[in-house]
Amino acid sequence: MRSFVAIPLPGHVREALAGVQAEAPLGRAVDEDNLHLTLAFLGEVRPDALAEAARALDDGVRAAPFEMRLRGLDCFGGRNPRVLHAPAQSDPPLLHLHERVRGALRTAGLELPRRRFRPHVTLLRFGHRLQADEQAALARYIAGLAAAVDFRIAVAGFGLYRSTLTPGGPRYTELASFALTEAT
Repeated sequence: MRSFVAIPLPGHVREALAGVQAEAPLGRAVDEDNLHLTLAFLGEVRPDALAEAARALDDGVRAAPFEMRLRGLDCFGGRNPRVLHAPAQSDPPLLHLHERVRGALRTAGLELPRRRFRPHVTLLRFGHRLQADEQAALARYIAGLAAAVDFRIAVAGFGLYRSTLTPGGPRYTELASFALTEAT
């Protein structure tokens, strides 16, 4: 089962980000209901291992609620943008939660890829190499709308999600949710 751990976004933030997506001159928008900030991508995981991961997350992740800030627009992919995203500031509470989640998942026996954590919310995907005129249009779009993306989000928990790939795009289902209640 394809799965990941993420911070869900409140409805008003998803709605505002969908408005930003609607202005995009190109790219495939992530469905508004699917907007989230990934803490750990697990990939394909057997159901029994996923149940163990849920137990480990419930038992092993202790952190206090905190505020997360999404600010601006940026691209991954360098000269050949593949993804447009809203970056989250890498504040200590978010980094702490990320490390706690990864530690709990490792305790459950899951092997996670070693990647630098660049917290973000994916907004658009580009399925082809962008031509010069498309890159120019994207740059104008980012310059015009980056200031519209500035959200302070109260993070009170996170979830374990299943990703089901469909012809219409992925569908995410929350399998378990975990509240942030302690400052350990």
